[in-house]
Amino acid sequence: MTILQFGIPIVALSLGVATTGMAGRDRGGEVRSPAVAGQFYPESATILKLAIEKFMEDALPPQVKKPVAIVVPHAGYIYSGQICADGWNQVRGGAYDVVVILGTNHTAPGLRKIVLYPGGGFRTPLGTAMVDGDLTAALVAASPDCALDKGPHVREHSVEVQVPFAQILFPQAKIVAAIVGDADAALCTRFGNALASVLKGRRAVIVASSDLSHYPSAKDAEAADMKTLEAVATLDPAALHTAVRTQTSPPAPAARPPSWPPWPPPRRWGRPGAGS
Repeated sequence: MTILQFGIPIVALSLGVATTGMAGRDRGGEVRSPAVAGQFYPESATILKLAIEKFMEDALPPQVKKPVAIVVPHAGYIYSGQICADGWNQVRGGAYDVVVILGTNHTAPGLRKIVLYPGGGFRTPLGTAMVDGDLTAALVAASPDCALDKGPHVREHSVEVQVPFAQILFPQAKIVAAIVGDADAALCTRFGNALASVLKGRRAVIVASSDLSHYPSAKDAEAADMKTLEAVATLDPAALHTAVRTQTSPPAPAARPPSWPPWPPPRRWGRPGAGS
């Protein structure tokens, strides 16, 4: 896991839990257009729906009852779609009315706050996922660490790639889109407390979009990720911080994910052992 992405699980722990897109207009305010459709995931609604349905068919069964949050990766679906589905399957069937998506900052250097999308929704090939404006406003009021700013969201993929899963699994739910700009443990803990406060009494699920590691060998990734996950399981932000800082990730290559190939993908693209 990179230090940049360390803050995403910290927010979850503080709750005590296991092409540039141009914006359009829609009811309730400005709607963000998809920035990575056709690159990170299919731009065809039919193929995108089929992809997610197939991933969910092969997903690992639920491991716990009524989880409050999940941590899922945000690489292109051909690389991490099956693992992402494994995570989403843990909350499948829940009666949620809001999905809070915590994204990692890849496009706004120097961002230090929690940036919430202030518009009316996120559009994907599947339609528009509406933003819960009241909950977004409540978060800004509850935490001075939060700010409304659409800028960092315009090209950010870490939130966007989670939205189609929310649309398929919880079609009636609204979303809250947040980018965690800094891996500071104190910042993330304060935000986690504010989030817990505003979500009290709501049927909400939190989706932390964070890759555990980037580009190591499979053997090294397994070892590093297990150490990270063991630290997450302690529910101790300090332990997670220590575990992450003792590990390093090789520098990421400059190439972006390839455009989406014909469906279905080869068997090797899924989680080991998963069907095609």
